[in-house]
Amino acid sequence: MKWNKFSTRELTQEEREFFTENVTFIWEYPVPDVGETVLVSDGITIWLEAWTEFDEDAVGLEDNDAQGLYWMPLPELPKEEEFNNDTEI
Repeated sequence: MKWNKFSTRELTQEEREFFTENVTFIWEYPVPDVGETVLVSDGITIWLEAWTEFDEDAVGLEDNDAQGLYWMPLPELPKEEEFNNDTEI
């Protein structure tokens, strides 16, 4: 897995016609799925946060301004067969 930087860009003319006038930028992909909890980092600290839809035209991190931060999906949980009987979880 690798860290993805949250970044934005200005809307194209075609996108301006699609979105409401309140939308002034769009997130560059990749971004998390709406409702997905991800690892987030400012380069110093790592924390968990959800990517949230605030209204029909606005998405972002639940508690922080994502601009300039990095994100990574959560790792998958280990499969039970990957552990032997001596391993504690």
